[in-house]
Amino acid sequence: MLKWIIGAGAGILTFGYLLKLNRASQTIQTKTKAKIHKVGLSGIAVKIYATIKNPNKLTITLQKPLVTISYGGKSLGTSQLEDEKITVPEFGQKTFEIDMNFGWLALTQSLGLSLVDAIRNKDKTSVNVDVIVTTTVNGIPYTDTETTTLSF
Repeated sequence: MLKWIIGAGAGILTFGYLLKLNRASQTIQTKTKAKIHKVGLSGIAVKIYATIKNPNKLTITLQKPLVTISYGGKSLGTSQLEDEKITVPEFGQKTFEIDMNFGWLALTQSLGLSLVDAIRNKDKTSVNVDVIVTTTVNGIPYTDTETTTLSF
């Protein structure tokens, strides 16, 4: 009988902990900024700054995020996929710097020739892109999309 009581108590504690983990994965917040790092002969280099905020009283572990940049529903490119676990302390945040490169051919197919010509000619222009952050938080999949402006 004692084994059943101990087993039930352990089950309740485990369920409570899993519930907290699930709640934590649903309440994290991401903030992204994208900046043009370099415009060169082969294309453009973009730096993405992704901040993951943990407003919970529970330390979370997440996979280093995969970042996708898209324009008009078309993907411009994705970051490198890295098998790195990151810990974000309770009521804390972590910022990641992610480098991405886009070739002129891919940009022409996604943005259009007139916008790519403006970028190459160094005309003042900007474009709104969607930055999609995909990761796992405590083993639970997490995706967030934010629109940001790239200025050339």
